[in-house]
Amino acid sequence: MVASEPPGLTPRRHLTATDAQEAHGMAERRVALGEPTCQTSGCKGKAIRLKKTLCYACYMRQYRKGTTDYAPKAGPRLTEHGYITVIATNHPLRAGRGRGPEYQHRVVYYDAHGEGPFQCHWCGVAVTWANMHVDHINGVRTDNHISNLCASDAKCNVTRDRTKCNAAIKNAIGYWYTAFGRTQCVNDWAREIGISCSAMLYRIKWWSLERALTEPHGPTGPKSRRAFGKRNGK
Repeated sequence: MVASEPPGLTPRRHLTATDAQEAHGMAERRVALGEPTCQTSGCKGKAIRLKKTLCYACYMRQYRKGTTDYAPKAGPRLTEHGYITVIATNHPLRAGRGRGPEYQHRVVYYDAHGEGPFQCHWCGVAVTWANMHVDHINGVRTDNHISNLCASDAKCNVTRDRTKCNAAIKNAIGYWYTAFGRTQCVNDWAREIGISCSAMLYRIKWWSLERALTEPHGPTGPKSRRAFGKRNGK
């Protein structure tokens, strides 16, 4: 069943080049007849407001924004997650969604490589624009040069993000220790000998570094939950 337009409403259509030419011709005829024309620079609409110095559109712009100047076109913007967005009107990535922002790295990758399909840069799985992510190879989200972008499936991209986030957290905490030719976070040292991070920090504070990083869990101290469960037959 074909949906019909509600009665009394004119179907919506896009402006064409012919419409623009007709509007320009009306403006020229208005000037020739001596009718008042909008005084806004670049506007040739019929002046009907403020003692016939502004057209309706410019009058409403003045009323809402306090100026008749057109709003500047929106440039690239940085999102709260660190990505850059751009206005991508009529871009294939926004098919069916109209005018609006799109991630710059996706636009750059599409313009360079087209519709695909592609292979994940990390695992080789086939991906398309319907399910793929565009990943930043060096991890810098604002570096949208095509050489820094690659196709990735969702799992690889999320896993890489988690790994990068964990590394960033460790760097921010600053609990790194070097011993036996290795440099590791305190959590990694604690995991190797089966103790908690807080216990390892206590050891490092009061023991020598070599003893703190190598001595296994002793018989003293509170029992772990796993040991408590075994003792109760669970």
